[in-house]
Amino acid sequence: MSAEVLGHGRLGVKVTSLIAYLRTVMRLPVRQVQADETGWREDGRNGYIWSASTPRVRYYEYHHSRGHEVVQALLGEDFQGVLGSDFYAAYNIHQGLHQRCWVHFLRDGHDLKEQYADDATVHEWFTQVKALYEQARAYVGPDPDLPPAKREAARRQHQHALEQELWQLCAPYAHTASPLQTLCKRVERFLPELFVFIARPEVPSDNNLAERSVRPLVIARKISGGSRSPTGSQTRMALFSCFGTWAAQGLNPFLQCLALLSQQTH
Repeated sequence: MSAEVLGHGRLGVKVTSLIAYLRTVMRLPVRQVQADETGWREDGRNGYIWSASTPRVRYYEYHHSRGHEVVQALLGEDFQGVLGSDFYAAYNIHQGLHQRCWVHFLRDGHDLKEQYADDATVHEWFTQVKALYEQARAYVGPDPDLPPAKREAARRQHQHALEQELWQLCAPYAHTASPLQTLCKRVERFLPELFVFIARPEVPSDNNLAERSVRPLVIARKISGGSRSPTGSQTRMALFSCFGTWAAQGLNPFLQCLALLSQQTH
């Protein structure tokens, strides 16, 4: 039975693949696929799921820490790409190219507008900032007939021009007692990381991909709660990494899992 069963397991690779698929992708509680589950917290301790996602890869790790050392470990020392994230301080450790999420920024601006519903200055500022962002998103790029070096230079020039426009909107409030102070100081600090998507058109202006990638784990956490041990957490993260990556690549997760397990039996 070595071609059908993993080790001394009682279940064949097809049933095991089906259970893994139903549990991870279809988000069914273990009790509905005749398995066991317990709380999500690892041995009663709270921790954090960290996700590193690309259009074709999903990768998850569970850590008790929420500190910047996890970001360093996830990215590694040789990471040369662009990190897309929100404004959480742990991501500040990254010294390379960084695109901050405009959806988060505009969401905070909208909340501020709601908080100061009668403040015309806040409303006008938010309208102008949002319009500038929409203008940036509508940018189609330089003349495609230009040489590559000149196209890149034109993109960087446009990026810097947008940065200057945004700062002109924020400078009058950054060091005042205005309700806009916090957001304008954020712009002052992260200005070089707000329009990287102009110079690098393959980079999105938000981190929606990362948020969508962790959503299945959020649902799973609500259903199951966690794991009992580090091994359990590692297993869950490995499963979601595999199934998430297969789905992102347009592959059939069940067939991929079956093929992987079948290889291990030989």
